[in-house]
Order: sequence, then structure tokens, then C-alpha cells
Amino acid sequence: MTFVCQIVIPREWREDESLRVAYVFMTGAGFDHRAMETWNPDEGETCVIVQAAGASRSSRGPYPDTLKMWREQDGRRTEVPCEFAVDEAPAEEAAYVRQADLDKLPATERNAVSESWHGNKIGGSPYWIQYEELPYTDWWLLLQLEDGTYPFNLNLGTGIGYVFLNSACDNGKLLWQC
Repeated sequence: MTFVCQIVIPREWREDESLRVAYVFMTGAGFDHRAMETWNPDEGETCVIVQAAGASRSSRGPYPDTLKMWREQDGRRTEVPCEFAVDEAPAEEAAYVRQADLDKLPATERNAVSESWHGNKIGGSPYWIQYEELPYTDWWLLLQLEDGTYPFNLNLGTGIGYVFLNSACDNGKLLWQC
């Protein structure tokens, strides 16, 4: 699997306020022969590992591939490893409305609400491309990535990737829609 990113889980999401980090992985970053299975969080082609502070278990194995970006040099285009950090800025968005209730709103109000959910973000409400697909009840959006709006190569089928956490913040899932 390819290492996609790591995210510190907001302390206010947890009762004990302990440090927890989510690590996100995807098989081949969506670029190998199993790319079609990466959309489904239960097919085993994506992984979200949540690590708590003081975790004592360690495992040994090969270091995962890292994301790559395209670099043009001397008229040639090559992939090179990359690393980026997030510059956080709070954003205003509408409170989440279940799809069935959103569909009952007048078109202009429905569009304004769903458009406020657009963009790459940590937390907030998911902007669904196809239909509401929460992994389970009481899961929260940790990260949303819109394909083509970030500087690294990650194939989400020109769609959106969603990383969700359960309410205990000890289990995560990655899914995507296009």
C-alpha cells in the first residue's frame, strides 16, 4: 500500500483528549490493477490505522511507498516522492443534513447547503458525489480530498476521497466516489 497521509485527530473529538494520529494508506494509490477496489472501504485495498499516544506495539516490515508528484525537467516528466503539510484555516459550512432531508429542500437552498461542503478539508460535512455513504452510524468525517486539487498523484477516479472515524476515534475507513 502507498502511504497517503497522517492526520492528528482533533482532541475535542475524544473524551480523554489523548493524542491520536490516523495514518491513511491505499493500494498503489489507486494506480495499479486493483484500483477499482480502492473505492470500497471493506475490500482490503485501503487502510486507516489509528494510533494512540503511548502505543507500545510495533511491527516490522517494508516501509510503504510514499505519494509521488510529477516533475518536468529537460522536457521529460518523471514521478518523484513528495511531502506536504497542511495550512489550516477555519471555514464556514452548513450543518450536515441527511440526504433524504436534503432532497426535500428547495433547489436553491439544497444547492447552497451541499456546495458549502465542497473542498479539501479536515472535519466538517461530506460532499457526496453519488449518494450518502457513511460507513456506519455515528462515524465522523476526518478528511475529505477532492481529486485533482492537491499537488500529488492520488487516483480517486476524478472523485472525492473520504476518511471517516468511529465515535471512539479508534477505528477509521477510507472510501471514495466518482
